[in-house]
Parts: sequence; structure tokens; C-alpha cells
Amino acid sequence: MAIKGNKAAEQNLAAIDDLAGQVIAAKTRADKKEARRAYHRADERAVTAELTRSADQAVLSPQRGRPAKWSEDLAHEICVRLSRGQSLNRICDLPHMPSIPTVWAWARERPDFFSAYMRAREDMAHTLFDQCIDIADDMSRDTIIDELGNMSSNPTAVARAKLQIDTRMRIAGKISPKVYGERIDGVAGQVNVQVNSVTVDARQLEPSQRDALRQVLLAAKVQD
Repeated sequence: MAIKGNKAAEQNLAAIDDLAGQVIAAKTRADKKEARRAYHRADERAVTAELTRSADQAVLSPQRGRPAKWSEDLAHEICVRLSRGQSLNRICDLPHMPSIPTVWAWARERPDFFSAYMRAREDMAHTLFDQCIDIADDMSRDTIIDELGNMSSNPTAVARAKLQIDTRMRIAGKISPKVYGERIDGVAGQVNVQVNSVTVDARQLEPSQRDALRQVLLAAKVQD
């Protein structure tokens, strides 16, 4: 999320960090569940606000000086940057790059670029997985030292690292589900479930549970 120079976004991020610490500090299962829900709600609001800001900026700010004509070199650079884990938003923020609508237009008009773009997306999954290992191995912020020199754990940094890993693994699983998608051990390749009627309040589910429910429903739709 691009927050540099955006005071509201920086405040949102600070609030999210505080909620992440509350998740770690929660003592009971019920408190932890409620803290996690509050954390996800705040994170979703921050994401929505950033998407709105980005869309407003794209519409209201003229793209002067942005290249619109097809460029083999720029197309190659876009794919290389994508494969290394850089988002298209960050790529198109670079002054020498075309706007996002231009990139999408290139993908629609040029099948060869579309194929290269999709391969770069697949490579991004491997990059995101490698980043998870680096984040997990980085212990530089796991502890803090107070004014008296006493060392203690830093739950906020640990929670932030966990979020970074979870986010990357979730995205990698979406991009390349056969390689990084979640598997359920000990379950046969095909499971038949017959349900006459069931009511589920999706608002009461965790994000991971909603993803799992969505996959079950899609699988049932395919079988129909």
C-alpha cells in the first residue's frame, strides 16, 4: 500500500499496527477472535480508502508525459518487474512508465504481451514465496530494548511480519494454486457432500474461512 506523504494512510497503518498488537496480547480465545475481527475490519477500510484515493488520482490527474505508444523495451521491463514481485501500481507510478489503462490496452491488443504478462504473474508467486522465507528469517525487529537496556519481545513487529507472510502466501496461492494453494492432508481427491439446505452468515467467518467456503461452492457449481 502506497502511504508515503499521505498522513491519513499513515494514521490508518499505525492503528492497524496497534490492533495487530492487541491480537497478540489477547488472553482468551473469544478476545483473540474479536481482536482479529477488528484488525481485519480496519485493514479492509484502509485498503478501500487507498483504492479510492488511487482511483481518484488516476481520474483527476492528467497523465501528461506518459508513454502511450507500444514499446517492446517497456513491455519487457514491466514483465521483469512483475516477476520480481513489484505490483503493477508501483510499476506504473514510475515516471517513465505508461499508465495502468495503457498497460491493459497493450494486453488486450497484443496476445504476445498478454502471454508474457501472465507468465510474469506466475513467476511473481515464486518471488512472493521466497520473500516469505526472508521475512520469517529476519529477526532484527523481534525484540526491543528500553531506556534501561532491558530486552523484551516486540509483538507488533511479529504480528506485522505474520501479516506480511500471510498476505504473500494468500496471493501466491491465488496466482499459482497448484503450487502454493492450501491442501487438506488426509482427504481423498474427491469428496461428495449432499446438503439439502444450509444457511451461513459469511459476516461471522474469518477471511480464510470465507475463502475456503468460496472454493467449496465453486467446486459444487462445477460438478453441477
